[in-house]
Amino acid sequence: DYIAKGVAVSPNGKLIYKLQNSSLEVFEKSGAKVDSFKPSAELPKFSWETDVTYDSKRNLYSVISFGGEGYLYRFDPTKRIWLDANSAHNFDIGSISYDRKLDRYIGWAYFTSNGELVVFDGDGHYLFSKRVADKLDGYGRLYDKNNSGAAPLKVISNGNSVALVSIRGGMVTHIWNYDLISEKAILTYKAEVPSDAETSDFSSGPRVFRLNTN
Repeated sequence: DYIAKGVAVSPNGKLIYKLQNSSLEVFEKSGAKVDSFKPSAELPKFSWETDVTYDSKRNLYSVISFGGEGYLYRFDPTKRIWLDANSAHNFDIGSISYDRKLDRYIGWAYFTSNGELVVFDGDGHYLFSKRVADKLDGYGRLYDKNNSGAAPLKVISNGNSVALVSIRGGMVTHIWNYDLISEKAILTYKAEVPSDAETSDFSSGPRVFRLNTN
């Protein structure tokens, strides 16, 4: 996979919502599968579903996909129905987070996109995007600019403060904090990579990293 597909946990912590088999699948913590939901017939099929997030204001699970124009789908677990699918406006969004403070979604667009934050309102409609890749110290070293699009990052949003997390080889390597108002980014965490590690995928095996608070 180009990215690690996300998961979401129910408010009571008893159920886990995962993306697999072109569906939103529901599991107990034990791993037992409870249910599976494909988009309803009147909605676009998942093309490349990449992340799921929980809308705590409306009690909904929202799925982002790309391929074609991409869509932001919303699912009601109480009624067990898909509500809608709104256009992602051709952004290849690999990670998305619902922000209750400002009632909106923020996604990270990469792959054929250019390292942008993409913002949707609480009902899933596109609002705006901001290119931020060039503001992230060290981000350009995470991928080959000549042969691939921007690198995937996980998004965690809290109002206008957005954490962007790089995960490589199952390990957190960088965390940036980006402010949507000042449009400034700070590198708040960087893992110390051994000199003989293959920084592209850490394929040389498990490593021990030391916290660096640069």
